[in-house]
Amino acid sequence: MNLLETLSTKPIFLGSKAKRNLERAVWNDISFLASVDVIDYSLLAGIDDETKELVLGIIDFTRQYTWDKHLEMWVKASGILGGPKNASPTTISSKHYKKRFRK
Repeated sequence: MNLLETLSTKPIFLGSKAKRNLERAVWNDISFLASVDVIDYSLLAGIDDETKELVLGIIDFTRQYTWDKHLEMWVKASGILGGPKNASPTTISSKHYKKRFRK
């Protein structure tokens, strides 16, 4: 969200080749994380002050989507313990996490 806010006043321009390379790198990294059922990762973005280059990294990949996370998703979606029934769960499968992250 911080990056999106900054881009509204200080846009970063990428050439088409750099954009394709960036998209491919993120796509490949996220495909790998999803293949080993990892969720809960984030994109860290910044500008290197010395080189004036955009620096990106995927961070916080600390959690696999295991049976307990699957159960948590089911309980939250069912409304058994309170909260709205059929609300969008905060815990989702690695496949759905990958799609949301890429979007």
